[in-house]
Amino acid sequence: LTQANTISIASTSLSTLNIPSLVNANYIGLTGINIPNLVLPNITTLPTGLGISSTAIMASISLPNLTSAGAISLSGSILTSAAFPALLTITNSISTNSAYNLVSLNLNVLAQLGSPGMTSYTLRINSTKLTALNLPALQYFYGNFEANYNRLTTANVSALLHQFVLMTPTLTGRYIDLADQSPSAPVNFQGFQDKQTLIANGNTVITDI
Repeated sequence: LTQANTISIASTSLSTLNIPSLVNANYIGLTGINIPNLVLPNITTLPTGLGISSTAIMASISLPNLTSAGAISLSGSILTSAAFPALLTITNSISTNSAYNLVSLNLNVLAQLGSPGMTSYTLRINSTKLTALNLPALQYFYGNFEANYNRLTTANVSALLHQFVLMTPTLTGRYIDLADQSPSAPVNFQGFQDKQTLIANGNTVITDI
């Protein structure tokens, strides 16, 4: 199997999933499966996206060759790691739901988040264990950005704000929430300046002061 339209599996009995030749699929949805470490090694595109939910034992997700996806939705209280090291474009959104133990999220080459005209959240990441959200290749994002209730540091929050200020065209009309970090992560001096610049440009920006 190298191509598929939709793969949708809801089963608490499924303990293995081997589709190593799958390269392209429109959507993959997995609910309740009992696979501790999910690896889809060769898939490159998911135009509609990926949905993982109600997984009792899944600790890690890895799609090492995925370059483009629509929406990515991840949930599961056991999930600690999600890796998308080749992902360049998310045309809709990425979100976590009840993934409170997520420690590592690899989006290191992500360049575009969302699509023109979007006004909803294109990133919504909330995990009380996540200490870093690094998007070093991100050139632009559409819609709104929420990464609150994590454990991001002052340096990380401030660096994200600086990155947003430098984006072209200038961000405006965005809602950016980086508040409620634990422990609190007030922005540094540069972060404060960047926050004020973003607000002056017509954005709403919330941080831990």
